[in-house]
Amino acid sequence: MFVAALLMGLVGLQSIPPLWWDEGWTLCVARTWVETGHYGCLLSGQPAPPMLSGHFPIVASIAASFSLFGVGIWQARLVGLLYTLATLGLLSVLTTKLYNRSTGVAALGILLFFPVMWEIHPVILGRQVLGEMPMLCFLLAGYLSFLMMDRHRVWFLAAVGWWAMALMAKSQTAPFWIVSLLVPLSLAVWRRDWQLVRWLLGGLVCSWLLFGLFDQAKNVLIGHHLSVSGYVRPVGLLEASAIVLVASTRIDVLLFTLHYCVPALVGYLSVVGTFWRQARSVRQGTFAEAVRLMLWTLGVSWLGWFMLLSVGWERYVFPAIFLAAPFLAQTFHGLTLGYSWERMREAICVGWTRRQWGGDFLHVLGAATLFFGMGLLALGALYNLRWSDRDTQVQEVTSFLNDATPAGAMIETFDSELFLLLNRPFHYPPAQVNVELIRRQWHEGSSAMGYDPLMADPDYVVVGRFGRWLGVYASLVGAGQVRLIKQIGRYEVYERVRG
Repeated sequence: MFVAALLMGLVGLQSIPPLWWDEGWTLCVARTWVETGHYGCLLSGQPAPPMLSGHFPIVASIAASFSLFGVGIWQARLVGLLYTLATLGLLSVLTTKLYNRSTGVAALGILLFFPVMWEIHPVILGRQVLGEMPMLCFLLAGYLSFLMMDRHRVWFLAAVGWWAMALMAKSQTAPFWIVSLLVPLSLAVWRRDWQLVRWLLGGLVCSWLLFGLFDQAKNVLIGHHLSVSGYVRPVGLLEASAIVLVASTRIDVLLFTLHYCVPALVGYLSVVGTFWRQARSVRQGTFAEAVRLMLWTLGVSWLGWFMLLSVGWERYVFPAIFLAAPFLAQTFHGLTLGYSWERMREAICVGWTRRQWGGDFLHVLGAATLFFGMGLLALGALYNLRWSDRDTQVQEVTSFLNDATPAGAMIETFDSELFLLLNRPFHYPPAQVNVELIRRQWHEGSSAMGYDPLMADPDYVVVGRFGRWLGVYASLVGAGQVRLIKQIGRYEVYERVRG
């Protein structure tokens, strides 16, 4: 499994999927930090705040790779691959300890070989410069450390440290992590298991306090970098993407869930009976039971938010699908009679020869049906990956700009993935433009972006996939203020038409 994940991760590291907008901001900050000592991007060649980049742990990880291996795409995505391998390993170990070894291996097999979409395959999404995989890595390390407390209480310190790092890695982590501790905490209070209550409550409070301490230390280290420009932080970005109540969006997300998330739903629902029996039990709880419930609560709450409130982007459901693997693997363990080919063959033979359709035969039939459905989704994901956009257009367009334009030429673009390799001064719209776009697209609003594309007096304008979708430069093209001089795949390079 490890070798398979490693090979999957190394193949097409730079080009599958192509470097894109969300990665670009984080890479811009990491490159600028390494090359100039400024924690942020450049704007017209001058230091600027970090705009829409990932949080400090992700930027610091990428910057460390840049310092060791140089600035480049594979150097950045190598960090994501390492986080991915670590996260898969942690999930396997945790699943093995919560259930058994065969279930731990099966969980890895489900994640690696039965993806529901290629865009959110763990190795594909994990290699990208995004916050999801580091967040999951830190969360699982924290859950595993808490589980290890049954051996020695010193593991509590490790759990607190890892959870604080997870809170720091991604803003969306906090509510789901809090719920994942509050549910077993409530059960422990109902059982009057005061020892477990103290550890859970201590983990919740101490992790949050340590997160605050980490955040203050980060502000001391880089706080002065965040106020060097007139650009301000975007207002309403998290709310615009986290809570969308438009009926059409909710219907689309529900249909997406019913298409791609059925295996995850089966995994989560199949263990509800176990948790119900656990809740009714009057015996003292164990760390294993608490961690199993934490993991389940985190995944279910995340999936519930995705279905009921989120904007519905595919990658937003990834944590819920990833965390469903242990429960789905345990479901298969039960349906396949302990992954026993002999017992399944016997159940099938008995069912057909003696017309006994109950019991073990129904379990095997359920396993076959679930396996077939997951196989269809996996084949669809593989087919889409085969025909996906595998290219080096980012390298080609930045090479053209670096070689064919004057050294001081100003480049205007909102396609931030170009910043990593661009050796010309560049300018981009403020982050608030992105917020207004989300409101206009998913909240059925009509807010204006209010951005002048010529405010930096650019010599060239580059319109890529995101800039074209945003339409921020359409007025320039329509008015004939720029003319097309080069097209490289999805990128159009325009030269300014001056009077």
